[in-house]
Amino acid sequence: MWPEPKDLAFVVAAVVAGLFSYIVSLNSKDSAITDIRVKWLEELKEETAQLISYFYAQRRCKRAISINLEKLTGARREGLSEETKNGFREEVKREKDIKRQNHRELVKRWHKLKIELNSRDECFAMLLKHISKLVSYMEIGDSKYDKDVAYRARWKNRHITKLSRIAYKNEWERIKQGDAKIAASRKRAYWYITGLVFLYSVYIFVHAAFLSSDAKGGVFFMIFG
Repeated sequence: MWPEPKDLAFVVAAVVAGLFSYIVSLNSKDSAITDIRVKWLEELKEETAQLISYFYAQRRCKRAISINLEKLTGARREGLSEETKNGFREEVKREKDIKRQNHRELVKRWHKLKIELNSRDECFAMLLKHISKLVSYMEIGDSKYDKDVAYRARWKNRHITKLSRIAYKNEWERIKQGDAKIAASRKRAYWYITGLVFLYSVYIFVHAAFLSSDAKGGVFFMIFG
């Protein structure tokens, strides 16, 4: 005795409803992960921008220290007053304090990016390499402004800016695509729903066909039996 399609309908509807609930939960999870990754990406952009700004601040400090030391040397040579020389000394001291603070922030953001960025990603690995080189340039010399080092540092900074755009754009594209595992699970759930509805439709058709054949057989038996 074949079960009636209406009896199976409740089972099919329950399974389909469960699968749709599963899909909704996957969508919610994917949305939550996307929000976290978007926030993470924005923080990385902010850290990179801060690092670049500290680089420019460091360069300004080095130049200011070098200029004031030259002025102090000139003041000594020309026999200017102690007040004037003290003014240059104070400027040098102030700029060195700013430079040390900037350097601490620069290194802090570099290490944070080293932790946050995926070094297995080719673009991120190249970005970290350039940042590491830039930080090493900033550590060369405490008071002397080296034009050659400054030029190389500016060149590295351009590479960092360009690579940052590429790396973060690639990461944004990955975020828009969503989590691969969740997408695969969602796809499987849709296939299960499609397959289940298809099998149920086939069952209804076959059940109706058998009922029709049984009815015809009964009429034949009544006429010729």
